[in-house]
Amino acid sequence: MRKNRKLLIVVFVLIAVLSVGLICTVCSLNRNIKTRDIAWTEYSVGAFDESGKIVEDDKSSLITKDFITVEGMKIELEEDAEITYKVFFYNEDQEFISSQEGETEIVEGAKYMRIQITPTADEDGEISLLEKSGYAKQLSVTVNK
Repeated sequence: MRKNRKLLIVVFVLIAVLSVGLICTVCSLNRNIKTRDIAWTEYSVGAFDESGKIVEDDKSSLITKDFITVEGMKIELEEDAEITYKVFFYNEDQEFISSQEGETEIVEGAKYMRIQITPTADEDGEISLLEKSGYAKQLSVTVNK
């Protein structure tokens, strides 16, 4: 009976040591990832005008809440997407440079960007909180950390 108890203790200690090692390995691998995806939670309901400024009370589109670095930018539109998108580029002082619709080429001098997603078939012209996730997930945006 003493042997069984000692064996159980040894087994639990080994499991604990292996678990800690596994957790440390996963954490170190995660630190090596140099890109991040823009999550649907980083969008809010709104729109930009042609000069890259937020239009008050426009609920027809989604826009990124914050400025996002353009380094490592990769944008992919889901096949059969029900949205269009526009990228607004800004310099290092967060001053508007230009915008591109449906393209993924970084404009010269751009340091930051913001994205606008517009549904192509939204009946009421307003995006609800329930629709926000569905529209944002149709556009995959990846940038450097």
